[in-house]
Amino acid sequence: MTQYELVFYYENNLIDHNPAEEARYQWARNAIQAEHEENHAYHLRKIKEQNPDNADALVVYGRRTAEVIKHSDSLHKVPGCWKNTTKEEHFEESWMTCYDPWCTTHWQQKVKYDTFPWPNGTIQPKYTAKQTRRFKIRRRMVERYTIFEEDLEEYPTECDIDGLSTEYCREPECRIHRESKIEL
Repeated sequence: MTQYELVFYYENNLIDHNPAEEARYQWARNAIQAEHEENHAYHLRKIKEQNPDNADALVVYGRRTAEVIKHSDSLHKVPGCWKNTTKEEHFEESWMTCYDPWCTTHWQQKVKYDTFPWPNGTIQPKYTAKQTRRFKIRRRMVERYTIFEEDLEEYPTECDIDGLSTEYCREPECRIHRESKIEL
């Protein structure tokens, strides 16, 4: 029986509540809580360290689509400190750092990835769409965190960051040069 099963069974009265089971239950709860705290600390550290220009993964703290829609009345007001860009700048901003749940510019991508970014106590630097375009979802919500990793087939580092020209791009799946390769 896993720790999670033990806690479930004990809390739902599916096993006896004797001193031995209570001790196992307390141990399992403490282990789960410690694991949760360790994961949370890890993700907070990764969020603070991340830089889309040189990272191989980005961590986004957020809410799922269903949660945003379910609680739509309480999420309609986004504090002004979260909106610190003009409309033109916001259009260039990455959806990963847009905290407005009803933003029409980024709505489609948020729904596609089932992640609506939400501040977790700190205001993250604003990333541009170009900085984050090479990151694809790899692991969905783990305690409100979604992990995005680089997709080097569609966005090779040489093309995306180093600015390799079309004629020297050798990647058949490169999305940066796809249109210009068709024209050649």
